[in-house]
Amino acid sequence: MQRITVGGMLLYLRGSCVKLNQHAMQSKILLSLLCLFCALSCKAQVDQAQPVQFTAVSASLPELKNNFNIQLGVYVYNASIEKYKEHPEKLADAIASFGFNTVYLGVSSRRLNVDEPYTSYIRNLTAALYTKSIKLHCTMFETNIFGEEMDNGVRAYWTYQKGSTVKQRFQGISFDIEAHTMTERNADWKHVAEKYNINTYWKGENGYGADGPNSKIMKIVLTQIKEIKDAIKDKNAVYSEAIGHFYEDHFVTGDFSVGGINDYTKDCDYAIIMNYTDDAKRLIRQSEMELKNAIKPLSVEIAIKTVDNGVGELTTSYADEGWDAMMDGLNKLCLASKPYPSFRGIGIFDFSGLEKMWDEKKTKTKTNP
Repeated sequence: MQRITVGGMLLYLRGSCVKLNQHAMQSKILLSLLCLFCALSCKAQVDQAQPVQFTAVSASLPELKNNFNIQLGVYVYNASIEKYKEHPEKLADAIASFGFNTVYLGVSSRRLNVDEPYTSYIRNLTAALYTKSIKLHCTMFETNIFGEEMDNGVRAYWTYQKGSTVKQRFQGISFDIEAHTMTERNADWKHVAEKYNINTYWKGENGYGADGPNSKIMKIVLTQIKEIKDAIKDKNAVYSEAIGHFYEDHFVTGDFSVGGINDYTKDCDYAIIMNYTDDAKRLIRQSEMELKNAIKPLSVEIAIKTVDNGVGELTTSYADEGWDAMMDGLNKLCLASKPYPSFRGIGIFDFSGLEKMWDEKKTKTKTNP
């Protein structure tokens, strides 16, 4: 009788089969260990989710959405409403042609329910989008929403909702309370800060630190979002917030005491990273930290700029780079972002700029077929 140990167990073997059984068992053990090693190696590669550069594979936004199974959102403001002012259904058709799932519509809480033609237009546009399975989220809550201004905004929201049919109602609220814009030069914020004795402003590079003014502004923004959401009490609404692409980087280094991606997604379903650049590598690099650190699945949407609105240099926008350059950047961004469970999709700021880029693309194609 011979004794051998396998996996910590003592086995007794008899006769001439000892050597044969011993070799067979050892082979099985080695095979099992090899399989375990391969499984752990594959898991480690998935967990790291290292972005990789690829060439463009989608020539249009609908193709991009389908190829990567992502959400597409777009900001719509007065320029587009003015262009289609007589025909909201045509604006809805134009938006649908680009494959968008969600519209973030700039809405004036002062005009809503007071200006009847304006309110009627929004209802007709929302209904037209609804029939195309496109959700409309209002962006009526901004940096001047405090105290009675907040109460007026909440009241305007519910007056509109209660006076509308199911197809005409807002399906979400997209906050546009960006901390880094709340400087002394921002007239709206300065008015609110003085009115309510807040007197705290974003100070740029001089305001970082756990107890610095930038951290205090972050706390104010997060408090605003929670208070507005609690006041609205609309359980059917989807909530999102636009944030700077550099917030998470400063949060992880301790420049902010609050203001990381997971702080914003506590009261919001997802955050929209306003990642304004026309360089694909920078676009990916400036999105990685949020994608890696976000805990909630599908909680990070990455927005690019397609309009030249006079804010910042044109290196922040694809407006002058052209359609093909934009699609190349978006393809590379999606390929790099897709491994992360937090990646929700792409946002476009804004629709008027996108339409202009597409028109230029079509004109160029006709001229140089």
